[in-house]
Amino acid sequence: MEKIVHLPLPLQKKIKQRGEDFSTIIQRDLECYYAILDMVEDEMKDQFSIKEASLLCNVFRSTQMEIRRLKSLPTLFVWDVEDVEKYERLGEQFEVNTNDLIDKLEKLTPYQALWLRDKILLFWNRPNSTEEEETIKELFRIEA
Repeated sequence: MEKIVHLPLPLQKKIKQRGEDFSTIIQRDLECYYAILDMVEDEMKDQFSIKEASLLCNVFRSTQMEIRRLKSLPTLFVWDVEDVEKYERLGEQFEVNTNDLIDKLEKLTPYQALWLRDKILLFWNRPNSTEEEETIKELFRIEA
């Protein structure tokens, strides 16, 4: 599969510093990214309930979660959930104790927050499905 990808100049410079051809570097770095997500996957099993994951997907439906702010992602998740709860009261709608959810978000490592960001993006980029609950269970590793 051949695709044309446009990369911002700062990213091109980082890739060029690695010395090999672009394809090899990009493939290796993407493999590393997905390996990190896979590593975190097991520790995130049953971290969130279906209702909490649904609320998070709803809150971050159109939020730009910039990867350059990875270190701050857990805090940004907390702030956004607090703001949405303050003004929209989604906790009531989703039957979620937002204080408990915020506690969970505050404890996330940056890598766990990266995993959460990825799951939310996957949820909104999935093919249209009527099985929203099953999709959330599968993506967020919810077995309980």
